[in-house]
Amino acid sequence: MLENQMVNDKHWKHHESKAKVVGECAGCKDEIYVGHDVYELEIDGENFLIHQDSKCCERFIEKISFWKVAGED
Repeated sequence: MLENQMVNDKHWKHHESKAKVVGECAGCKDEIYVGHDVYELEIDGENFLIHQDSKCCERFIEKISFWKVAGED
């Protein structure tokens, strides 16, 4: 019986490649891969990468800021 090389995975394994990780999201802590949309910012000489996602941005802001009620000292 002949194998159909187009549907047999063992013939295509060498073509698979893993995406290159370029950093970690400062918001969600997941890996950031080449091609992801990110915000890059520097605070006090430290660089941060954040996924361009509202939840990641929200988590990052919660980590670096202080919570208070507006108008109260």
